[in-house]
Amino acid sequence: CGVLQLGAAGGVRGRLLRPDGTVVPMALVESRRAGEEQWSGREMAMRGSFGLRGLEPGRYELRARALGGETGEPGDVVPVDVVGGETAVVDLTVAR
Repeated sequence: CGVLQLGAAGGVRGRLLRPDGTVVPMALVESRRAGEEQWSGREMAMRGSFGLRGLEPGRYELRARALGGETGEPGDVVPVDVVGGETAVVDLTVAR
């Protein structure tokens, strides 16, 4: 049958902030592989933090959108490099 080798997955974790630096209580984090057009990997984030696991190594783009009474446009896109077996740390800022 042959040999099947699986590479180690990586992850990203971080904080969700408003432009003034305060914590966002509830948000949606979206991710995509760099160069792709479609956003996927939507994850609910609560209490100002998020975590994405099981990502294939490579370059990704992340953004966050506040939810609840603060729903708005997504914040700036943040690039991040995912390395197998490691967890990258980034802060995401919502648009308002």
